[in-house]
Amino acid sequence: MHLNYDMHNRLFEKTLDQMGLRGSRLLALMEAYLVTFLWSSSYVLVKIGLTQLSPLTLAALRYITASAIIVPLALLKGEAVLFREAETFLKLVFLGFSGYTIAQGLQCVGLFYLPSVYDGLV
Repeated sequence: MHLNYDMHNRLFEKTLDQMGLRGSRLLALMEAYLVTFLWSSSYVLVKIGLTQLSPLTLAALRYITASAIIVPLALLKGEAVLFREAETFLKLVFLGFSGYTIAQGLQCVGLFYLPSVYDGLV
């Protein structure tokens, strides 16, 4: 069954209403725990990935995969306005390269060379 974005949102909102979670503190806490779990597990997964890939390759694959998911979703949702203006697009490319590629690449290099005890400090 193929659901478009609007149908999915309506189904999700109806489910939240049925569970009594819309706008609730419980939903906010559940989201916070999910984000914390995903964020903290990334260090463990990076350490596992570093056994098979070089640090910069791993960082590149992480963000290429994320971009391959996020960009089509932005286009589908109609929020890809930033891609239409050349100047804004170039700024995003620069930010992506400097802020993510270099920073996350260096973080992966640090995780590669440091023992697991110090991963949380990186």
